[in-house]
Amino acid sequence: MRTWYGHKHSDMANLTQTFAKRVKPPKAAYRIHYDGGIHGFGLRVTSNGAKSFVLNYRVRGRERRYTIGQMGAWTADTARQAAQRLRALVDRGEDPFMLEEARNRQAIEEEARQRTMKDLSNYYLSNHAEVHKRPRSISEDKAMLESIILPRLGKMRASSVTRRDVSELHISLKAIPYRANRTLALLHKMFSFVATDATNEWCVSQNPASGIPRFHEEKRERWLSEHELLRLAVALEEYPGRCAADAKVSEKQRRFLRTEAQRATNAIRLSMVTGCRKSEALTSKWTDFDLVRHV
Repeated sequence: MRTWYGHKHSDMANLTQTFAKRVKPPKAAYRIHYDGGIHGFGLRVTSNGAKSFVLNYRVRGRERRYTIGQMGAWTADTARQAAQRLRALVDRGEDPFMLEEARNRQAIEEEARQRTMKDLSNYYLSNHAEVHKRPRSISEDKAMLESIILPRLGKMRASSVTRRDVSELHISLKAIPYRANRTLALLHKMFSFVATDATNEWCVSQNPASGIPRFHEEKRERWLSEHELLRLAVALEEYPGRCAADAKVSEKQRRFLRTEAQRATNAIRLSMVTGCRKSEALTSKWTDFDLVRHV
């Protein structure tokens, strides 16, 4: 028996399942009961009763302790078999820790390579758009994804999408240049979001939407016709009463709805006759108006 500052190590002939079940926890810290056959193989027992099979070894001058598994999930026999395989690796100069890290990294990369553009769109919406964007922008992103991007690229692996794939999608929308450019911008944002991730969990190192020239966008001016203005005026006049009548609420709540609806229609009328922005109409005060000069 050897003792170092409360960490006790004991050697025994053979580490059996019976011994592993019956061994008592130490009063403090932990104790390792080593197997007499396989060098470094032992049972680690903590003061709270946790038991795990371990293998201590030295590789390239560095001491390591590899946890094979918890008692219960592993038996003494299955843990010994694993320790024999690990010991063989150590004897060849290999480090089981490094090999396990490489396997885990490879598994993560393989999983990342299997993720599709549909997966990327869900990840982008939940982790970026819904966190940082306004509801209207989120709705616009979802509409472009569902109607344009996913029907074309949804089943493709995100890591395999190329600049050519994005360019061909962009060109296919040439007839609607504004929509085409917004789609390109969304793809660029989605890929930038995962390409800048230090963990590279999506296996996207470059943005395939970068460097693709956008279409020229003509400025659009749209004026309501006289007929459209008349229809709008009728709709605005009817809206407050219709809004309140359709609601299944109390009379007090109905009056409130009617008042709020009237404010909304007044804001629209103000925008119609002044050309002001929506935010200006909704936040305007009487002090903003000169009713004498009509400005």
